[in-house]
Amino acid sequence: MQNCTRCNGTGKNSYNGKACYACNGTGQFSEPDYKQILKSLLITRKSKQTFRASAPKGRDTVEEKRSYYVWRLTRFHGGADVTMPVMAESYISGDPFAKDLDKFAGMIAQRVYGTQMAAAYRWGSIFGAVKNIPGGLPGSAYPGGYVADKNKPLEELAELI
Repeated sequence: MQNCTRCNGTGKNSYNGKACYACNGTGQFSEPDYKQILKSLLITRKSKQTFRASAPKGRDTVEEKRSYYVWRLTRFHGGADVTMPVMAESYISGDPFAKDLDKFAGMIAQRVYGTQMAAAYRWGSIFGAVKNIPGGLPGSAYPGGYVADKNKPLEELAELI
């Protein structure tokens, strides 16, 4: 267990004293169940597992929010959707395991998309930090390439405006 980074483990919002929305008033987060998160991101058909194209359902529980976050960050790192994952970040606000979940998403992206650097190259080139983008990456890694595939969640479409 680790303290919620939003309420610093108190379970209450500092501005109104009500239960912290990030941790649901518990003040703490348990370590992620990475096997369960991965299971929620895979679809099995005819004995073959594939990374799910659409977002996992639900955003109510910590586990559902973490699954969505890892799904969205996997797509971000892998190049399926290189728009900033603002909604995904908001869903895990206060989660002290956010950096670990991000690393986990990077590992999945490497396996699923063959890279975990598409968004880094895209955004790095926009801000001048990257001068040469290697070949063989998804089109989203390059300036002028697509930014999201057809599986972008409805709740995130405003990011395209």
